[in-house]
Amino acid sequence: MALKMLKDDNLDRDTKIQIIDTLIESSLHMNLMLNSIIQTYKVDNGIIELNKTLTNIKSLILKCIAEVDILAKSKNLKINCNIPPLEIQCDNTLIRRVIANIINNAIKHAFENSSITINVFKKFDKCYFEFSNIGKPIPENIRNHLFEKYVTGNQLTGIGLGLYFSKKVINAHNGNIFLDCQNNTVKFVFYLPISDKTESKIDW
Repeated sequence: MALKMLKDDNLDRDTKIQIIDTLIESSLHMNLMLNSIIQTYKVDNGIIELNKTLTNIKSLILKCIAEVDILAKSKNLKINCNIPPLEIQCDNTLIRRVIANIINNAIKHAFENSSITINVFKKFDKCYFEFSNIGKPIPENIRNHLFEKYVTGNQLTGIGLGLYFSKKVINAHNGNIFLDCQNNTVKFVFYLPISDKTESKIDW
């Protein structure tokens, strides 16, 4: 969509620069993600070792939002954020992929002209992430299998791997992810330890 917008002669220079910057940032991140995936296939037993670094959560989430800003605007969605200055030990690339996947899903399934809310807060020794959107409720039979391989938000068959991968990554960080649906409000919540010195792995 961003590339198609660049063909529009009516766009002003600043908007075009913003789109190009987003494409560059997204391409660099995609390269990191692909390298992570390739590493999976280099290891015979299918285990990914986490590369944990001290990560600024607000900066990470804002980068993810910037990547999907054009998609959100196409549905006239407002993204509200409440993110305190907080740093945690995590694999920056993989957690960014998890966050980007959840935000992208929220935009995809949100009603037009509605909003998405992102809340981050500290509770005891954990950092909680909440992503809420207003959209069509997820059927209960789907909710019970949503984090399984090949399950999508619309049916029990398909090629859905995003939430399955997200759960694997979060569990490897000694965290957890779950879904909370109340009427038309769909909320994904996950938490990560704020400081975790143990070396975790993703076991497929």
